[in-house]
Amino acid sequence: MDLSQVFSDVFYKRVARTELESTNNHQHELNASNMKKFFGNPEDSINGRIQWLYFSDSQLESEESDFTYYDSRKRHPSRSEWRLYYKTNFISRFAGNGDLLIIARDTREKLYGFIFDCNSTWFNSALTLFEISAGSLFEKLVERTGLENVQLESRRKLLLEEAGLDLVTGYSGRELEDDADMLFKRFGNSFPPTREMSSLARQLVSDTHNPDDDLVNWISREEELFRALEKRFLQEKIEIGFADVDEFANFALSFLNRRKSRMGYALQNHLEAIFDNSGLRYESQVVTEGKRKPDFIFPNGRSYRNPDFESELLTFLGAKSSLKDRWRQILNEAARIKTKHLCTLQQTTSRDQLHEMEEESVILVVPEPLAYNYSSCNNVITLGEFITWEKAKQKLYTNME
Repeated sequence: MDLSQVFSDVFYKRVARTELESTNNHQHELNASNMKKFFGNPEDSINGRIQWLYFSDSQLESEESDFTYYDSRKRHPSRSEWRLYYKTNFISRFAGNGDLLIIARDTREKLYGFIFDCNSTWFNSALTLFEISAGSLFEKLVERTGLENVQLESRRKLLLEEAGLDLVTGYSGRELEDDADMLFKRFGNSFPPTREMSSLARQLVSDTHNPDDDLVNWISREEELFRALEKRFLQEKIEIGFADVDEFANFALSFLNRRKSRMGYALQNHLEAIFDNSGLRYESQVVTEGKRKPDFIFPNGRSYRNPDFESELLTFLGAKSSLKDRWRQILNEAARIKTKHLCTLQQTTSRDQLHEMEEESVILVVPEPLAYNYSSCNNVITLGEFITWEKAKQKLYTNME
């Protein structure tokens, strides 16, 4: 699977200060002469709709607006100057000089305008996602043949999910239908428990015997299975129809809630399998102070509740697929363990948030394929490093037993 199965054409450039100055003068235009091929080399102006999205470490914003692509020098006998006129204040509110602008058309002909803050970790993620060199950010069009060379492996799939983009457009056709048929035969006309879906995903993916790669591959495969089943159920329900608005609203809400909760449970399920394969001693959902239930305690709850078991030999690991401000929830889940480890699939977070975590003695555990934005951070380790460290710690008290 490659990026051409999600986007058919991609145009990128740096936002220039002069364009922002024009924006502040209410001209609402971007210099876009090199986008002419993107729009099919039009002879006259064209109109359409575009979904703008802004990414920074502190916020994600979105807005849809009309646009016009036109030649501002149309009446000039020898010159042309094509511009993208957009009917919104979105860019003037969020974009800054040097930000990365990517205009992309998906396989359903929908247009996106991605703006990535040049000082954010999202900027590096965008370069990774579209395989763009940081040294070549002048106006450039990447057509479908170029996108075919960018493999949409697990890291990029999860990055698109993190950006809030639905991958059903890219994961479609025969693959999706085959998965849906297999799931219906196995589980019938209902969503299976997440633990069963996680187990199936692991069976369908070859082990690499590398915990970081295995975790990412399993999570990505389970996401594909879930979306295949979800789309089949959604299609069937649409064909049947809804009795009224309330039935539609309740159906939509159940889908959204299932999406939100499923990934977190899937992460816990796959971590358990990895710890079992690694021979680690652990217990999940241990009851600690105030009936709180940490995701994982090493070696187990009995040792945690034993005052004679040294607290330095205990380990806490939380599991949250995304961070935002939810990372603070782990701080009071195990009072005996000062340093908290937190496994996440999130590939981008702000330096300020990482600094806050460091001050609270929180160490992030990020699978190596997703950790490229964290390479210079003191309080971030890979899953493999966490396992190696915990194995060494468990040897200390195993030898004393």
